[in-house]
Amino acid sequence: MWNVIGGISWVASMTAGGYYLTEFIQTRLGLSEKDIDKVLLPVIFLIIVISALPAVWHMYSENKELIHRKVGERFGRRPAVQPE
Repeated sequence: MWNVIGGISWVASMTAGGYYLTEFIQTRLGLSEKDIDKVLLPVIFLIIVISALPAVWHMYSENKELIHRKVGERFGRRPAVQPE
């Protein structure tokens, strides 16, 4: 039951959000309907990038030592402590 309610709420909120965001962009920026993608596509791209940042940060923090060691090797630096 909760999955159905959540799914219906998600679809309704995304549909309403898209409608009102488009209307907001058209009225505030004075763009016609055919020019909306000039603003909307960068906004969507920004949302995707911001959504991916926590996963990228988590992967970096979990593998920080390995990343620093490999970057150091690539630039010809010796590690402070030799790996065993």
